[in-house]
Parts: sequence; C-alpha cells; structure tokens
Amino acid sequence: MKPIHILALIPFKVSEQDTIVNKINATNLRFVQFYAGMKMALNEFQNKSEVPVFLDVFDSGEIEHTEKLLQERVKNTPDLIIGPYKTESLKFAANWAKQNKTMLVSPWISSSTITDQNQYYLQLKPGLNAHFQKINEHARKHFNADNIFLVSKSKVDSRAKYFNEGFTGKDLIQEEIISEEDLSKSIEPILEKYLKADGPTVFILPMASSKDENYIYQFLRRVSAEKKTKPVYIYGLSKWTELKTDIFDFINTLNVRLSISNFTDESRTDIKNFRRKYFDEYREFPGDDALEGYDVAQYLIGALLKSELPFQIENLKQQFKPLETEFEIKPVYKTNNTSPDVPDFYENSFIRIVEIKNNRYNVIE
Repeated sequence: MKPIHILALIPFKVSEQDTIVNKINATNLRFVQFYAGMKMALNEFQNKSEVPVFLDVFDSGEIEHTEKLLQERVKNTPDLIIGPYKTESLKFAANWAKQNKTMLVSPWISSSTITDQNQYYLQLKPGLNAHFQKINEHARKHFNADNIFLVSKSKVDSRAKYFNEGFTGKDLIQEEIISEEDLSKSIEPILEKYLKADGPTVFILPMASSKDENYIYQFLRRVSAEKKTKPVYIYGLSKWTELKTDIFDFINTLNVRLSISNFTDESRTDIKNFRRKYFDEYREFPGDDALEGYDVAQYLIGALLKSELPFQIENLKQQFKPLETEFEIKPVYKTNNTSPDVPDFYENSFIRIVEIKNNRYNVIE
C-alpha cells in the first residue's frame, strides 16, 4: 500500500501570539492540544504499521491563505484534508475537495450551508437537525406526547416542524410560545399552568445559541421556583454547558437532559492512561481537545489504512474504542437536493442524552 498523505489546516494563529508572554492563550491552546493529540495517535500508528503516514500541518488563517495552500497541491492532492476552521475558508476547501475528489473532514464546524451535493465532505460535529431528532426520539420514548411541551420564544423561532413532522393527532407535541419578557419580568407564575397534576411534565427547549442564554436561564429559574414537588424534565442541547455558570448550576440541580456528541468518562482506565501518556510527552495536562484530536486521528488514519485510496466514505468503519465519542457516519440530504443519489455531505450523527449531577455526566438510554 502506498504512503498516506494528510494535510491539516489548523488555526494556531501564531502571528497573533504575544512573544513576550511565555504562555499560549486559551483560544489557541485548544488547537495546539488538538494537534498534540493527533500526533500521539499518528506516532502509535507509525510504530505498528508498515504504511508510512505523512502529516503536513499548516497554520490556517484567512481564505487567501487556504486558497494558496490548496492550489499548490492540485497536481499532488493529499488523501485527506483536516480543517480549516473559518467558515469561508472551509467553504472554499470543501469545493476544492469536491473538484479534486479528495476527502475533507471538518472536526470543528457544524453547518448545513458549507457545501452541496458533495460526497467528499464530512463534518464530525452533528448538526442541529441531528440533535433535534435525538431529543425528539428520546423524549417520545420515555414520555407520552401529551406530557411534552415544545417551548419557543416566538412564532418566528418555532422549531415545531422538526418535532411533529410525520406525527398526527394525539402524537403531536404541543408548542407553547412564551416570551422572554414574561419569563424575566412577570410577577405571576408563568409555567405553573403547564405542570401536570399527575405524572411528569416535559419541556423541550431547542435552543443552542449564546443569544438564547438569558432565555434559558430565566426558564430554568422559573422551573426551579414554580415546580414545587412536581416532577419536571427539561430537554436542551450541549451548548448549555458553555453558557454562564448560573445555567450550569440549574443543570446540576434540576432534571435537565442534554443532547451531547462527546464527553469524557474519567473513570475509564484508557482515558487515565491517555492523560498520563500525554503529560509524560508534553509536560502539560490534556484538555478535551487533546482527546478529541487523538480520536479523530485514530479514526481517520485507521479508515485510510483499511481502504483503497482515494478515500471513500463507505470505508469509514470504527475500528477502536474512542475516548470521547463514537462515530456513526450518515449521509445528509437537504430539502433542495435535486440529485437523491448524491448526498449533500456526510456527518457524524452520534449523539447521547445525558444528565449532569455533581458535575458528572450520566447517560440516559
């Protein structure tokens, strides 16, 4: 088997680094650790495989830089491209990969607007539609539809079609429009009238943007104040864990269930071993990005080694136990796709529903 060539476009932002301060800022550090995790996986493969794997790494920046790097490789295309990070650069790279029939993988960006009818593009973060589908399936599995309310800020923000499409009659989930002003300013109870006299009450808040932070906080505050002893469950998205600490406090104390694609079970022996090896190698404690970089490299290099080049998506089979996530690659077809035989792109659709108690993640099957 011929050597494998991988091109990684990672936003280290070296030019922005303060050379006086002998410390990498937190934003840049996540990508440094991602790369360090990749290197650990690559070194493991090099030690046990006879196939050479060459990794070319560049500090990706503006779109002009990405264009230059890729155009220089038109006559010698890599077998796999990882990155870049910025949206416009990623769009260009995805189109370039399509034209040159080489696989491009986005570990960081999840969007349905990057490319169309492109079987050479794979995003490893599930899109919002995948999260909505998982929440819908999980909530309906555990609760009756008449116990579930879909909460929206306004009719414009409605996500009802994602949760009721294909359902009729008693299987429809009722949508409730509750304004942010009412949640934050009303002196009257807002949620009390929705609470079931018998059985649990379930609220789904399909919100995943930082602009929804205050709404999410006010809603959770209302649940805490108004539910009394009644059982209430709230479904949300993993983005909530990145919002202000008051929200995370409510996540820990209320019955909040989040859709999440990757998290770390610190009780696992292999994760403890990885952290120890990482520290021995770099004299630094690894964050989640280091584990993610390791998983991504293990998965992609393993797939390349077991497939005929050029890299084809159907050869993507999980061959190992990842540290942070699983890999369930599925084709995505957008509603305006006029060629049903060709997906618009592929994505890793693996998502779990978890509760967080005492800062520990517990999977709810």
